[in-house]
Amino acid sequence: LLQAASLDAADALLGQLRLYLALGILIGTVVGVFAGLALTRAVLKPLDRMAHTAEAIAQGDLDRRLRMPVGRNEIARLGGAFDFMVDRLAATLQAQRRFVADASHELRTPLTSLEGLSEMLLIGADRGDSRAVQRMVRSIHSELGRMARLVSDLLALSRLDSAAPMSLVSVDAGKMLDDVAEQVAPLAEARQIELKVTRDGPVLVQAEPDRLKQVILNLVDNALRYTPPKGEMALSAVHDPSNGSGGTARIEVRDTGPGIAPEDLPHIFDRFYRGDPSRARATGNTGLGLAIARAIVQAHSGAIEVRSTPGTGTCFTIILPAGRSDEQHPATAATKRKYHAVSNQVR
Repeated sequence: LLQAASLDAADALLGQLRLYLALGILIGTVVGVFAGLALTRAVLKPLDRMAHTAEAIAQGDLDRRLRMPVGRNEIARLGGAFDFMVDRLAATLQAQRRFVADASHELRTPLTSLEGLSEMLLIGADRGDSRAVQRMVRSIHSELGRMARLVSDLLALSRLDSAAPMSLVSVDAGKMLDDVAEQVAPLAEARQIELKVTRDGPVLVQAEPDRLKQVILNLVDNALRYTPPKGEMALSAVHDPSNGSGGTARIEVRDTGPGIAPEDLPHIFDRFYRGDPSRARATGNTGLGLAIARAIVQAHSGAIEVRSTPGTGTCFTIILPAGRSDEQHPATAATKRKYHAVSNQVR
């Protein structure tokens, strides 16, 4: 009968197991650390690439992009958003540079003319002829007026670009068209242009009255400038209840002028763009009027569209959110009783 046995063999086996376990833990830890480092490096590599790209962009290389493969993970989405952000930044900077260059060019022309005229006066090129002096002074006055208009337009665009909030109220666009028609009627009559105003009753829009009138006057001024004698210009305002919760209002300025060439249509709202530079300069056009009009309309959460057929005419359409009668502008409310006729003509 066995009453006792040595445990040395079991102790030795347990010792070996503890050694193997310790070695296994050590090896596993080392492997885990290196694997973790490799995985972390692989994960952070796109971020490191993004950091280097951002540094290069910060130093002025706006052509650098990440160009990461499209994916659904967070890093791929971040890379796509980064490239989109840089694209927008580059486009904005390019637009600003082009704007500054165009503005400098536009200002240089009248400045050169003023310099030449003033130099002629200083050297006595008029030879004491008072009529020659008057002609030069009139030219100087004209160039100064052109510069004043250009600077005024540039300041207007700068204010609009700053995205300052506008004080919007409900304005009757039909009444505003009547006011504009009354204001420009003498010019239309002098040019033998038939001026029509059509309104669908009170057409309320959410707008800042002075800004909206500025847009309409700009479009009407363009129409008067390019509509030939015996031509026709029509202003209209209608309410469209089908768009949005409260509907929209559509304001149209239509003329029977020469129209706009198809290649010019996509660019007419660009700053300093002129379809006919020589004619625009002759009329004193700065090339900023339509750019200002679009900026004002967009600041009202609206849109401006244009349709034109060469040889037939052009139609500009302003689309604005409809206003509410309970927020009607005081000037509109005071004249609401006048809206009984559907159309009005000024010849």
